[in-house]
Amino acid sequence: MQRLAQSTISVVTGCWADYLGCASEHFQSNLTLAVPHLGIGEYHGVFVFRLGESVVASVPPPLLSTLGPRLKQLDAVSLVPEACIRLVGEAVVERVIGPASYAYADVTSLQPIASPGVRLLTLDDASLLEHLRLACSEADWKEAGGQTIDLPLVGQFIGGQLIAVAGYHVWWGCLAHIGVIVHPAERGQGYGKAVAGRLVEVAVSRDLVPQYRALEVNRASIGIATALGFEQCATSIALRLKPAPVA
Repeated sequence: MQRLAQSTISVVTGCWADYLGCASEHFQSNLTLAVPHLGIGEYHGVFVFRLGESVVASVPPPLLSTLGPRLKQLDAVSLVPEACIRLVGEAVVERVIGPASYAYADVTSLQPIASPGVRLLTLDDASLLEHLRLACSEADWKEAGGQTIDLPLVGQFIGGQLIAVAGYHVWWGCLAHIGVIVHPAERGQGYGKAVAGRLVEVAVSRDLVPQYRALEVNRASIGIATALGFEQCATSIALRLKPAPVA
């Protein structure tokens, strides 16, 4: 987090500490902590989160005594899905999601990109947003955050058509969790960066810390964040467990 202001780092660490149920000071260490689920609720799985050099493994409360000591063997350097699966037990893991990268930005790191045809959407743009949604795959739309017209949205318009959109959900009252989607026929031309860059400016003006999450295999999406000045800070790996056998 070298380019981010200290106040931004404090917001990020404080939000994740509250969500995971640990002290924010933990993220100044190089230790691994196992905790029972708090913010993640009743998720039947393990959520492993690395911020800086520290790791927190969130575990269903009934499994903390068995999985907690194993997961404490993880460290920030060797945090990969294979290590998590080995410690949890391959036989009980149903699905692995990640690694996902989390990046953050503020006024000290931002590198905005000016582009014509970019503006905030209004309720009058609902039909254009629906046309864009129908042109994209359901999986892509979901990964981009399932943008709806009631969210803060920025769109790229060409010839009256909406061909890219970025929006955010507010997490914990302090983070603007950003999603970006571009029409399949218009990708690779910088439109994702254009709408995301304008949206980041909106989020910062509303005293929110922009957060950009993408699967690490999605290099194009991560490239958008990097070009805008986002700082890669954290990683998560989620392991959904198989349903417990019925007695």
